[in-house]
Amino acid sequence: MKRNAFLRRAGYWTAALLAVFVAYSATHFWGQPNPVARFLAMLAENLPGFAALVLPPAVFAGAMRGCGLFDGTRTNAPVRSWGLLLGLSWVAYALGALVEPMLAARTGSDWQFPVALLEAARGEQAGAEAASGSLAARHLRRAGNFLVQLYVPIANAAFVIVAAALGEITGLMTRAVSLWYRFAARWLAGGLLVSAFWISVILTSELVAYQGAWEGLLLVLPLCLPLLLAGILIGVLWPKCRVAR
Repeated sequence: MKRNAFLRRAGYWTAALLAVFVAYSATHFWGQPNPVARFLAMLAENLPGFAALVLPPAVFAGAMRGCGLFDGTRTNAPVRSWGLLLGLSWVAYALGALVEPMLAARTGSDWQFPVALLEAARGEQAGAEAASGSLAARHLRRAGNFLVQLYVPIANAAFVIVAAALGEITGLMTRAVSLWYRFAARWLAGGLLVSAFWISVILTSELVAYQGAWEGLLLVLPLCLPLLLAGILIGVLWPKCRVAR
């Protein structure tokens, strides 16, 4: 079935990206005392969070050969595919917002669960209201940092669904073009969309943490820029696809 093939492709991409992360991380422990134990401790703390980060690009790559989101009138096919994506979105959120804090707590990290983050942010905001000058600014920065940790996993989970939809659209639009153009267009589309999401996350995080901007921007802007770029890519690729057909 198309959904099973999509899951296999997304799984292969996730494993490949995690392997690159593990191999790259291992190079930082060469020549250090007790490298194996320190390397394993680092993996235990960071691997779930990194898995959450690579899930959207892996889903995008897996969806380019179809994942059933736009199967037209086939009975329940799109509904089941969207349900599958909701499950993958939940996995991405759980890895970044629940599993990673649980493992980090065992290693003494200050990463916190969502409820604790919300309470900490509210406490810092109350502290800012009771203070003034640079002390109030420090309270607001800490509150902003807590809000970033709270909202970014939600935005990343939503990006899983956006990435799958855009991946299938990109695959459909480049299917009829030449091999090299298809290869370049798909890699370019994936790189631009993922970069747009994380650049938006970084810039919005700065606005929230240091400028006191509305924290809801962490959910809105990171998804708006990839969708805007997707519209531009569709506008560029669609005429060529029509010519190829």
